[in-house]
Amino acid sequence: MKKYSYPTSRMLEKNVNTREGIAGLAKASLLERLLKELDADGSEIGGAMLELNALVNYVTQNEKMKEEIKTHSKFITHQLEQ
Repeated sequence: MKKYSYPTSRMLEKNVNTREGIAGLAKASLLERLLKELDADGSEIGGAMLELNALVNYVTQNEKMKEEIKTHSKFITHQLEQ
């Protein structure tokens, strides 16, 4: 049986739970690479990839919404100060 290796690094451990680290996972994740490798080796990963994509989409949309809320709150604050 083939072995898969996706070890962690100190940098990943430090940054993975930060806002930037989580955003970076939407662009490149070890989990996605592992799933693609399993797929290439003939494993059925459709369900797992669907779940990963849903999580990535959720995080991405959540970040966009946070930015929109910040923008709106700045606008409202500016309007109140006038």
